[in-house]
Amino acid sequence: QQIRDRMGFACAGRPLNQHRIVLLNTAGNVQLFFIRLLRQQNIDALAANGCKVWCIHLPYGSTTAARNRDLCAAGADRAASVAFFTRAIRAVAPLKPKNVLVHCNQTLAFGDGSSAASLALSLHELQTVADEIGAHVCVENMSYGVGADAAVLAAADEANALGSHRYEVRIAFDTGHANLYLTREQPGKTVVDWLRTAGARIGQLHIHGNRGWNGRINDDHLMPGYAGRLGYADAIGRAGLWGEFYHTLLAECRYRGPFTYEISTRTFGTVAGEERSDNVSAPWTIAHNYDTYLYPAFREYANRK
Repeated sequence: QQIRDRMGFACAGRPLNQHRIVLLNTAGNVQLFFIRLLRQQNIDALAANGCKVWCIHLPYGSTTAARNRDLCAAGADRAASVAFFTRAIRAVAPLKPKNVLVHCNQTLAFGDGSSAASLALSLHELQTVADEIGAHVCVENMSYGVGADAAVLAAADEANALGSHRYEVRIAFDTGHANLYLTREQPGKTVVDWLRTAGARIGQLHIHGNRGWNGRINDDHLMPGYAGRLGYADAIGRAGLWGEFYHTLLAECRYRGPFTYEISTRTFGTVAGEERSDNVSAPWTIAHNYDTYLYPAFREYANRK
């Protein structure tokens, strides 16, 4: 119970509107997920409520849109991306976030001109801006491209070495993205291996499972341990890895931030003309999963150590 209260947890479902998802957790913090930036007066109104903001997930680009949210890009595309996120970080300054989160890349291709050097330089420039508002830049691993691999992202995370920063760049670890990347590119490796490589650099979490790579990117955002309808199942849970993951996160990586679930509600059919859903993303379903599955898995693994 003490770990649960200290860590906190949160849930992410479908957007409350086209601008943001608000994530509440038991630690009294808030994560704001901005699909696109709010008007400044709305940001000011949120700040006036006096809530503690742990992390703001800044907008991200799609794989088909202009390449102006891609920190791995080169030349004018990288410059445009850094300029966009610079404006975004300064825009959310009234909320006084502890962390501002960016995706490591934007495109699906592996040979698209992206580079780890571009990512490191971009993170250095953005952390310089984030220093102004007292925040860490957290860079999220994707399931493809530069930054999907833990060693590559950890090396880029050493952007702090490019200059003097008040706050260090951190990694936002997405378990589902890591599972997709590993099952495609490094079969036999697990999310625990990814986590150990990232180590104490972890500054934010997105907890969810998926089916893994099976010829396509199945970014399912399933509950840990989910084994439901239509062949959907959490591959991390099937491998019995959540207990070891949680233990490694606390004992080896020394993570002490909110425990953020990023779950998508799934509609699997209709009954009497009404939609039926499972894998429901709601505070009570998240709490139930943590209390009856994830934390017991942690205790079971810890007791075996």
